[in-house]
Amino acid sequence: MGGCALRLIGALGQPLLLMRHPGVALNLTGREEHTMPNRLSLLCVSGSREKMQMAAMVAATAGALGTEVIVFLSMNALGYFVRGEAPKAPAEGDMGRLMAEKNVPSFRHLFEQAKDLGGARLYACSMAMDLLGLEEGRLESCIEGPMGMTRFLSDASGGQILVF
Repeated sequence: MGGCALRLIGALGQPLLLMRHPGVALNLTGREEHTMPNRLSLLCVSGSREKMQMAAMVAATAGALGTEVIVFLSMNALGYFVRGEAPKAPAEGDMGRLMAEKNVPSFRHLFEQAKDLGGARLYACSMAMDLLGLEEGRLESCIEGPMGMTRFLSDASGGQILVF
């Protein structure tokens, strides 16, 4: 058995799950169970600091755990990834304001970490790029390029999609 192995013990002392590697475990019948999706696709459309921060934290954490991560930036989220234009994301509430006050690492920094350390792939919505009149060369270097919704959904199939 390669990778890490973790045994979870039930109330009567019997093993419930035997972790084979992150995301896959053997249950009591000996069948593999996926405890995490092997592919996680994040659809980021909000421009709020809290939602962008949570999306970036999920991307970085899932990537670090070995999950394939695809991030699709569209609508109000895309503007934060244009070279030379780094607008501040507005806070929705107290948490967003506290993150700014306490100098929490920015969502852009976390997305870059997700890419560098966990292999996350970030894409810009081609329709949103057209609406904003953005050329691919104006996107930040952490963005792999434009992608259409059809390709995003195709690439996301078989995994889990989260919307932020």
